[in-house]
Amino acid sequence: MVLKRMSDNSFIYDLKDKKGWIIGCFKEKNYYDSYLQLGKTSFVEPWSDPAVHYHTHAQELYIVLNGEMWISVGKDTILRVKEKGLLLVQPNVPHSVIGGKGKIQHIGIKVPHKEDKKINVRKNECTINEKSLQNYSQNSINSSKGYLADLNDQENQNCWLLGLGTAKYETKELCLAYMSYANENEMNKNEHDNSLHYHSKSSEWYLSIKGEQVLLVEEEQLTVPEGCLLKIPPMKAHKILSFSYPFEGFTMRTPIFLDDKVNLKTCKP
Repeated sequence: MVLKRMSDNSFIYDLKDKKGWIIGCFKEKNYYDSYLQLGKTSFVEPWSDPAVHYHTHAQELYIVLNGEMWISVGKDTILRVKEKGLLLVQPNVPHSVIGGKGKIQHIGIKVPHKEDKKINVRKNECTINEKSLQNYSQNSINSSKGYLADLNDQENQNCWLLGLGTAKYETKELCLAYMSYANENEMNKNEHDNSLHYHSKSSEWYLSIKGEQVLLVEEEQLTVPEGCLLKIPPMKAHKILSFSYPFEGFTMRTPIFLDDKVNLKTCKP
């Protein structure tokens, strides 16, 4: 359901009871977005995709929150994406989920997806168990195929992990930051610019995984509860006001352009 829709066309989506692909080019207009497609699983048993496939235009992201996913990428790489792991697969790279471990909760993202086509390459006949996985699995991937990041690593937290410019991994399709704060002191150490700003062409998304965040959007204070996602469209001034702790979440921006952010004078709500 849409938890709240503001007059400026911002949305807060309640994702807690949702599964499958939730946001994208669907008939339900409240969940429509022409650029970003987002879905999730919620504590499911490991599975195997029916076919190895690739995407003609979209990057596909797997963000594992609980459990573990085993994903084949290309011809000779099997990646073990552990809990708090992120895998990005580039367009035109064949891949498939081939198994996993534990109860899996993960977020899936495809960008851009409107013109994208999913092409099945062959039936997925790969069978593997945890013992044999040790002979195949790797902990890195060539950037031409994608990126693998451990979100438990502090170097991958509270910074632009994906994006342009200073981001750790370059991508022209999606800016993404994983935010993780145990307490207010830890948050205050963050050097990220949190001034009031807007984006001239991009939408910005704020997803609360654990805890909640409060934002100022134009002149309205909005609370994004745990399990909810806020979409802020272009040209809407906003900034983060506060978090509840411990906090975990993601900030995303799509599509992305250099010099798209316009800082405004700091104002008090």
